[in-house]
This record gives sequence, structure tokens and C-alpha cells, in this order.
Amino acid sequence: DTYPRECILMDATEKQRLIASGEWRAAVIAEARSWLFTPYQHKGRIKKVGVDCGGLLYECYQDIFGPFKAFPNDYPADWGMHKDGHEIYLAFIMPYVVEIAQPIRGGFSLFKVGRNFSHAAIFTERGTYIHAWGRNQAGAVVESRPTFFRMGVKAREAKHFDVRLACS
Repeated sequence: DTYPRECILMDATEKQRLIASGEWRAAVIAEARSWLFTPYQHKGRIKKVGVDCGGLLYECYQDIFGPFKAFPNDYPADWGMHKDGHEIYLAFIMPYVVEIAQPIRGGFSLFKVGRNFSHAAIFTERGTYIHAWGRNQAGAVVESRPTFFRMGVKAREAKHFDVRLACS
């Protein structure tokens, strides 16, 4: 269930094969793991240099399911903390995904941090999440157990998504 990066840089025929066979899930997770330990960088999207959680999501799905519209680049680092209803992630992803009841391997979750669903994480076959977590240039892409996303004893509110294959 692992795919090296060179397998993800593929032509349209290979993309369609991965999608039709369902192997895209393992490919997305392998791509996410190849970003592990990349430093956290607000608005970043460069492997081993810097990435935020939205950039990680974008880059891990782009090669198989893209091209996507440009991800918004005019958001402050704390956009999800202070203003209700400022759902940047939800607005961006909805054309490409379907909401599901539980996380699924190769799908992802958005967690409510502050007042909005402002943190994205890819769900793995291990029951863990790969995500870029940090603040003020401290942090990195990490693989965490679901308990990471708790506020004390209470789980953070989350929405779970899978790729809308009809759009690929």
C-alpha cells in the first residue's frame, strides 16, 4: 500500500487506473507521508521547505484529481479563530468532495479550531491523521492519533470528506 512520489507524477491513463481501481487512496496517503517533517509554514506548499494544512491537502490530491482552482492566498494565519461563518476550507473543497459520516482511508477531515472548520488532516490506513500543525513558524507535518484533536476530554467538532470521483 505504498507508492513512491515518482508514481504520483503520472499521465492521464495512470490517473484513471488509480481512480478506477481505488488505489488512489494508498497513493494519496503515501504522498502525505512523503511530506512528514516538512516545517510548518503559513500559506506554504513546498515539500521539505514549508506547508500549512491546506497546502498539504491541496498538494496530496492535486496530482491525481487536479487541476483544482487556485487555493485562496489572502487569509491570515488565525482566520478561523475570530470570525464566525468564515469557512474558507468548506467553500473551496465542496465542488470536489462529498461529506461522509466517518473518516475513510485516503479521505480527510476538517476540524473546528476556533470558530470555523480551519484545520485539515488526511486519514490513513492506520487510523491516524497526517497534517501540518503549527503556529508562528513552529511545527511540522506530523502523523497523529485521533486523540490529538481533542480539547481536554472533548473531541473537536469535525466534518469528514471523501473525493467526489465524478469530478476527477
